[in-house]
Amino acid sequence: MTLNQKFVRKNRGLNVSRIENEILLIEANQDFQGSPGETPELASFNPHKIILNGETGWAYDAKAINTQFSQTGRGDYRYFFQDKEFTGMLLIHNGGRNYARA
Repeated sequence: MTLNQKFVRKNRGLNVSRIENEILLIEANQDFQGSPGETPELASFNPHKIILNGETGWAYDAKAINTQFSQTGRGDYRYFFQDKEFTGMLLIHNGGRNYARA
C-alpha cells in the first residue's frame, strides 16, 4: 500500500502516516462476504461504487486528507479501492458521479 508519490510531493505538509493508518483501517474492516456499504465500521467513510476510466471500484471519503486541507462536510478527496485493496489512487470529486485523479 503506497500513496501516489506525486500527490505526496505536491502536498509536503500532509501527515502521511495519518493517511496511511486510515487506509489500513479501511482495508482491515472490509467485509469479504458483502459489499463495503454493508459494513458498519466503514459507514462513516461513505463507501460508494464508481467507474473510473472503465474500471469498477469503491470510493471512500478520505477523512484524514480532507481534515488536513480544512474542508467542511465530506470534502473532495476519496480513496479508490479495487478488489478490496487500495490502488494507490486518490480521487477528487468533481460533482455528481465525476471523479478525477488527484
